[in-house]
Amino acid sequence: MLDKLIGSALGGGRNNQLMGMALGMLSGGGVSQLVSKFAGAGLGAKADSWVGGGDNDSLDADEVRQALGDEEIARIASEAGVSEQEATEQLAEALPEMVNEATPTGQVDDSAADDLLGQMKGALGL
Repeated sequence: MLDKLIGSALGGGRNNQLMGMALGMLSGGGVSQLVSKFAGAGLGAKADSWVGGGDNDSLDADEVRQALGDEEIARIASEAGVSEQEATEQLAEALPEMVNEATPTGQVDDSAADDLLGQMKGALGL
């Protein structure tokens, strides 16, 4: 499982700092909060697909911005040292995989997700 999480974070030449921030968004009860943000933005079915079994519905950069908001995207991009477009594109690719791997039972269990995410941060040196 940890190998899959690391692969999710590092795949496709993603920015490690940006992926560390994505992991931070999922930590400390963040999985349920993130799923709620996407649901509140009208993207609940997509977010549910990442948690449940089966295929993960994909995201695009505009949907990430819709769910997280302009201010959050600007903050993430600034802290990661990337453009807002790059941040939203990489998050669109990574978040479905990360949420999926952090919810192996098909249900949001933030304490189990925190354990896995903590291991991943350590493995990545974040």
